[in-house]
Amino acid sequence: MRIEAGDRVRFTGCSDSQVQWGGSDDPRGILAIDSEYTISYVEEHTWHTDIRLAEVEGDFPSVCFEVVE
Repeated sequence: MRIEAGDRVRFTGCSDSQVQWGGSDDPRGILAIDSEYTISYVEEHTWHTDIRLAEVEGDFPSVCFEVVE
């Protein structure tokens, strides 16, 4: 599933390797697991995707989120 700006996502948590892979910001000390956020920007790279959230500053690995239907 492709994610886009405006999508609602839920933070599911992430591992050290998921955070370190693309040099993203670590959401674990900032976001609450199971909380929902709105994507404001999507940056696709060759092997990973970072997202920015409307509610919080930072670039986070998209793998740490699931789209809320």
